[in-house]
Amino acid sequence: MIALCGVAGVGKSTFGYTLCMALATGTEFFGRPLVPSRVLYMDEENGHRDRRAYIYRAWVGLGCPNHVDLAQFIEIHGFALTTSSGSWDQQLRALADSFKPHLIVIDTATPACRIKDENSNGEAAVAAQKLRGVMNIAGSDCSMLVMKHLKVNHETGQVDMRGAKFWKGTVDAILYHRRPGGRPRKDGLFRSYIRPEKVRAFGLRNEIVIETHWIEDDKGLVLTGRDEPLDEKKPGHDE
Repeated sequence: MIALCGVAGVGKSTFGYTLCMALATGTEFFGRPLVPSRVLYMDEENGHRDRRAYIYRAWVGLGCPNHVDLAQFIEIHGFALTTSSGSWDQQLRALADSFKPHLIVIDTATPACRIKDENSNGEAAVAAQKLRGVMNIAGSDCSMLVMKHLKVNHETGQVDMRGAKFWKGTVDAILYHRRPGGRPRKDGLFRSYIRPEKVRAFGLRNEIVIETHWIEDDKGLVLTGRDEPLDEKKPGHDE
C-alpha cells in the first residue's frame, strides 16, 4: 500500500490515469517495461466531465491503445463508494473480488473511505484496515495506490501528508508529488516530480521528474519521466 500525496492541481489524477492505462495495456511507462495487468480505479474526487477528460487525454497520449485490451484489463468507477447505499468497503470488496485487480487506485482516500474527520487517527485506522482487507480479497499480488492531499509549509518548504498521522505509520511507502513554484508555461502545463519520503529496500529509490506536453491539438497529454538521484539537501519548492 503506497500513499501518493500532492496538493490539488499538481497532477495526481493525470499521473494516476496515465499509469493505470499504461499498465492495463502493457505500454512502457517512464522507461519501464510493463506487463498487461488488471487495474481497478476508484475515482471519488473528479466529476464526470473531468474524469472523461483524464481518460481520453491519457488514451490519446499513450497512442490510442486497443479498446479490447482496455476493456479486459481496466475498470474505472466514479463515485461508486461515495454514493453506495451500503458501506463503502463492502462495495469495494465486491468489485475487488469479481475483478481480481493487480492494482487498486483510490482517488482520494478521504471521500472514498467516507472519513468525516480527516485528522482522526481512529477513522484512519479503521479505513486502512478495511483497505488492507480489500487487498487480501483481490489476491496476494495486489498493490494499492492511495492518493492523499499534501500540506506545505511555505516558509520552510517542508511537506507532510495532510490529515491523521496514522496513515504515515500504516502505509508501506509515501511518495510526494510536487511542482516548482511559478506560473505554468504558455500551454498551461508544468514540470512536476515524484520522490519518496524515505528510501527503502523496495520501491522508488530516485526522484522522477515528469515532463508533460500536448499532442493532437491538445486532445492528448503525454507524460515522460526521467530518474534523477535524490538530493536530501535540495531546497523546498513552493507549490
